[in-house]
Amino acid sequence: MKLQTLLQASIATAATFEVYVTDKSFSRKEIQLNEGDSLYFLVTQGENSISQVDSDSSCNPLANGFNSGKLVENQSYNMPQFNTPGVYHFASLIGGSCQNSRITVNVKKLPVNPYAYNPNAVSKAEAKEEKNGSNVLRASLLPTVLMIAALIV
Repeated sequence: MKLQTLLQASIATAATFEVYVTDKSFSRKEIQLNEGDSLYFLVTQGENSISQVDSDSSCNPLANGFNSGKLVENQSYNMPQFNTPGVYHFASLIGGSCQNSRITVNVKKLPVNPYAYNPNAVSKAEAKEEKNGSNVLRASLLPTVLMIAALIV
């Protein structure tokens, strides 16, 4: 396997998921996301707002929560990335459709990638050599070595 492929495999990519909004409902009632993912809301009918609410059955806006403001047909709202795992609730608070126009977002923590580069990692052999006073190629040189190897490939 080429070094470049290994490096690309260790990089997690965030995704953006679309949710369509009408004056009566959202296209999804619930969605599962990973840390770093985001939502794109597109209003396909009527007037709406995308507001973070304090529970799955509430129409009370969450203090300091997300709020798109008023959106009309063909307008969209890009929700910032969800960087904290947890459960988030959103509803449309315009036009009295709050109870039907809502979505629950479940954000899960990404697992730690054991193959991701860690500049502070020290192998058992390096630790033993350092303990014995031997000179060891320091981890701080690894990014330079990887960059040179990528250019060669």
